[in-house]
Amino acid sequence: MAFLDEENVGIPKPGNLVGFHTDSSGSMPELINLNPNRNIQLTGIDIHMLFPDSSSARTAEIRIPEPSGDSIRINGQFIKPDNFNPDVGSVFLLVAQSDNPSEIFDAPLSSIKYFYKMPKGDSRFSLNLSNTGLSLQDDVMVFGLWDKNFQAGFPNPTPGDVTGYVQNKDRFLISIPLSEWNELESLPQGWDFSLNKKLYSHNAGIQFQIEGSAAVTPEVDDNVIVIAVERHGFNILTQKINMDYVVGMSTITIGRDGPPYEIKILPAIYDGIEVSENPFGIDNIYVFAILDDNETNGKPDEGEYLGFYGFRIPFTQIYLPLTTDIDDEVKILEGPIRFSGDTY
Repeated sequence: MAFLDEENVGIPKPGNLVGFHTDSSGSMPELINLNPNRNIQLTGIDIHMLFPDSSSARTAEIRIPEPSGDSIRINGQFIKPDNFNPDVGSVFLLVAQSDNPSEIFDAPLSSIKYFYKMPKGDSRFSLNLSNTGLSLQDDVMVFGLWDKNFQAGFPNPTPGDVTGYVQNKDRFLISIPLSEWNELESLPQGWDFSLNKKLYSHNAGIQFQIEGSAAVTPEVDDNVIVIAVERHGFNILTQKINMDYVVGMSTITIGRDGPPYEIKILPAIYDGIEVSENPFGIDNIYVFAILDDNETNGKPDEGEYLGFYGFRIPFTQIYLPLTTDIDDEVKILEGPIRFSGDTY
């Protein structure tokens, strides 16, 4: 590890650029082995001060955070996986300034503000975030990771590990305002935290077109939330989505991100969903789109226009959702995601 002492004061201080020797992906610090009994000169132990930025093809800087001045402590408890074994690996809690789970796995150093190694077998936690640079005005994602292969150093998510995050199913939120949680003895009402998602390695995604109707047509620069959900997570009568069954979610901007448009399937899949591993695949996936125009807040709100991949009943103007199967590549939908005037 290295710090760029830009003010030449001789000690690390807030604002200094931080560098690491990283793994092959360039996104996580990596340990090196030193053997005092062998006279071997290590080479290639480079230190990087720019890291992949998950939001673009550019790189991001990591700096020692400047404390906001707010006193922040969050307390709670997570639900352990059904097959949890405290003697295998370790459990970590990670706090990220993000509302995109893929971002944490793709380029963790650009979004993670804090991580904590849980004492063996414990599930209750109390995290002091006062020196992380976060403020009470921030929203954060709080992740749990059971790193089954952990030995030392930083946590490293790999296939077979188990994760989960704080979420509010009623409000369809996966990032929580720190102001709602600060100094409470447990999670605020309506929020839950379960380690119930298994990590997979795959290249799955969904490519699609967007189509409007006489009722509504998304226009250039409109934001559209696209959600892929396994069939058990959609109630066709109420047209509501169960967050646990979401396997992909992203916001696209009409005219900028396509057409065609594309979303990735998440690496972490709920353990209640049947997944084939060799090769990777999930059957019976609905694909929905919500025109994010009520508050443009990145989540579905009641009354926003709802589109979906589906089919029209012959000789009628009635459209119904249709499922598709995905495997270890980008699936191109045979028809568009169509907005027909239905609302969420």
